[in-house]
Amino acid sequence: MEIQIDKLTPCLVEVSSGKIIPTTFSVVASSELQNLHQKGWLFDWNDDELNCCNIYKLQLKDDDVIQGLVAAEVVRGAVYVRLAESAPHNQPHNKKYDKATRL
Repeated sequence: MEIQIDKLTPCLVEVSSGKIIPTTFSVVASSELQNLHQKGWLFDWNDDELNCCNIYKLQLKDDDVIQGLVAAEVVRGAVYVRLAESAPHNQPHNKKYDKATRL
């Protein structure tokens, strides 16, 4: 799997319309990570290897649906992304929202 995080933008783009949608990042609650695999998410976000990380969720502003997750840790002053995943509804084959390439 290959992932490229070229920049963090405060928005996503609605694929069907091209409309820019504002987003928010916040720390995910452990209850929100339950049963994600059954909902189509690929990774186990409760894996013990992520205990060292802060896990953040990306959501549309004023919406509680998780659009993506990022597990990151700080090591000697540098931030390392250990895991990143788009929500199943944003996977390439049926993408509802995509990253903004320009603002």
